[in-house]
Amino acid sequence: MKKILLALLLAIAAVTGTFAQKSVQFGVKAGANVSTFKEYGAKMRPGFYAGGYADFRINKSLHLQPELLYSTYGQTRSIPYAFYNNTKVQSHFVHLPVMIKYYPVARLYLEAGPQFGYNFTTTVKDEPTGKRNLTPADKFHLGVNVGVGYYLGNGFSATLRHTWGIVPSRGFYTGGSMNNVVQAGISYSFSSPK
Repeated sequence: MKKILLALLLAIAAVTGTFAQKSVQFGVKAGANVSTFKEYGAKMRPGFYAGGYADFRINKSLHLQPELLYSTYGQTRSIPYAFYNNTKVQSHFVHLPVMIKYYPVARLYLEAGPQFGYNFTTTVKDEPTGKRNLTPADKFHLGVNVGVGYYLGNGFSATLRHTWGIVPSRGFYTGGSMNNVVQAGISYSFSSPK
């Protein structure tokens, strides 16, 4: 996974150099998400994300947008008669999505791309043992994003994105689980779209 991340960073640097002479926009984004891991008894839990991005215009309809985000993923879990009951899990990630954005019409765009992540800590709280921080068994995360956005004007856009984990990461109870995340938020570009 480390080699993949390094290769991805080098590819982004190459693209940045290639399109430096073209239109590029920098911006920030933030919003809310709901997430869970695909484990028995797991339910969605709210979280948030925030970070920045660079939007490289390839042509009128196609853009490349790498991002760097801080995100919280988690779940709640309640299993009657289980020893660990009413469990709340919150994982803290640094994410690197690399999105291809397609504008079928002005202001509206569709997006898709991979997302690489690093889970630097996980907090677990349950009834018998209380709250504690755990070192994640699997710190690296890989997912796929699909989303839609709309440019509202004055640099602001509304975004909606769904992330599916495609590599299992060891959760609190099982040997491996996939995450499932829905995000909604606002982005702000420091320059208007061309």
